[in-house]
Amino acid sequence: MIRFLFAFLLATLAAVSSAAAQDLELASGAPERHIVVPGDTLWGISGKFLKNPWEWPLIWRMNRAEIRNPHLIYPGDVIVLERHADGKPWLRLESAKLLPRIYAEGIEQGVPPIPPNQIRPFLSEPLIVDKNGLERAARIVALPPDRIFLSSGDRAYVADADPKQRGWQIYRKGQELWDPDNKEVLGYQAYYLGTARCDFPGGDARSEERRVGKES
Repeated sequence: MIRFLFAFLLATLAAVSSAAAQDLELASGAPERHIVVPGDTLWGISGKFLKNPWEWPLIWRMNRAEIRNPHLIYPGDVIVLERHADGKPWLRLESAKLLPRIYAEGIEQGVPPIPPNQIRPFLSEPLIVDKNGLERAARIVALPPDRIFLSSGDRAYVADADPKQRGWQIYRKGQELWDPDNKEVLGYQAYYLGTARCDFPGGDARSEERRVGKES
């Protein structure tokens, strides 16, 4: 078996050497260029250009300045068939200057927005009020006997409410905001809790809390 393989290799090398003295014959319909794709082999690529693919060492050897190592070609490389002045074919790698490009494509369907009524309770809606505004504001003074906290639909009693005012936003008094120079209190941060509407205006109005943003 070893002698047979050795003899086969000698025969192949002899055939290639003898072909070197002859003109390479191109395959019928040989392309002017070939783009390397995954799975391409030297034999397969040579078969696209040469009538006898086994002559690939010759056509690759003629252009070592262009393709120094035909084993180091990669998908995307472009191999171009050209001819010397004497008509002999040779292959070269096509060079291209790569520039950054921007690709844009339409979006078939955008991300649907979240309905406002689903996220409204989580919006903070911060507010800053001055000292006088806080003192004049209506206040929740009592809850039903069975309630410690208010939630949507609960009723509460409000003092100092404007009888003409039918709806309110509910805030909790936050930290003081003071002048850094003289330390005078300028106002207060207010934390949004929800909204309420007035059911029985006049005197100490009773209100119903319609929407709660945070635990109140």
